[in-house]
Amino acid sequence: MNDVISIIVLAVCFAILVGCLIYEIKKNGLRKVAIDIIVKAEQLLGSGKGKEKMQYAITQFLVLLPKPIRVFFTVESVENFIQEVFDDIKDALEYKEV
Repeated sequence: MNDVISIIVLAVCFAILVGCLIYEIKKNGLRKVAIDIIVKAEQLLGSGKGKEKMQYAITQFLVLLPKPIRVFFTVESVENFIQEVFDDIKDALEYKEV
């Protein structure tokens, strides 16, 4: 009985580890997708419409994800990710201006 529980715990830990690894690998590729969506939102909606652009970016990002993968992303996690990418872009542009 203890062996079965140990195997189940190890399998769950392994699955979580693999999931985290896949997430990190995909995150780096998804940064490019997020950048493209942010640029498109800026082109379509213009300045002064931050909330609308964020909502557009979240929606487009979720639409591009395959359905089986979407279950691992909440709207909040996508919003945080897009905000992080946006902040990185903004910091890079401000750095170049100095």
